[in-house]
Amino acid sequence: MATTQITPLTVNGILLHPSAVNVGDVLGFLRQHLEDKVVWDQSKYIWLLREVMGLRCQRYFEIGVHGGSSLAAAAYCASPVHMLAGIDTFKGSGKHGTRTRARTFSDLMDLNVHDHNIAVITGDAGDTSTAAKLIPRFAPCDMLYVDADKSQGFVAKIWSMYSPHISLGGLAMFNDYAIYKGDGVRKFFDRLGVPSDFHCVGVVGRMIIFQRVQDA
Repeated sequence: MATTQITPLTVNGILLHPSAVNVGDVLGFLRQHLEDKVVWDQSKYIWLLREVMGLRCQRYFEIGVHGGSSLAAAAYCASPVHMLAGIDTFKGSGKHGTRTRARTFSDLMDLNVHDHNIAVITGDAGDTSTAAKLIPRFAPCDMLYVDADKSQGFVAKIWSMYSPHISLGGLAMFNDYAIYKGDGVRKFFDRLGVPSDFHCVGVVGRMIIFQRVQDA
């Protein structure tokens, strides 16, 4: 089958496809002017990226919801969206302490000022049977944010399962690439390189961000 190829553009030294030029502008500005002056947590970058993508982001999917701060940030953008969804095992604890799906969902509803359609799922996104149920509901995905198990094996599994379902122009964002606890994230992507159908937009905050530039 023939492929649809888009001609990339270079913006602030970043190669991207034309429909996402604003994303490149924003990330370039942040790297050049803000990152050495202010500290942003990842939820603010999520909000900003979804704000920039606007109506181009109709399906946002998050792997590793836990306390829900990043999903809440995505929901804070006013642009209408078909679905905002996330999955977590809700095992163990993190910066939000021990969480349950019910508590996280309740907090998200309190913060859902734009009445978006939000789904929070309990499960393991790396399980093949779970992925088989999730993907038909949320694909094609316009923004995928992964902040879960940082092991190289898990990251490889998530990339293999979910990256084929990123929309043309969509973003795949993996947290903690740039810090020590994300060693598995960094090792996987440094070894993988950049797949031919994606472009590495760059690293912002702790995230490494890829954008689909070719549709198989």
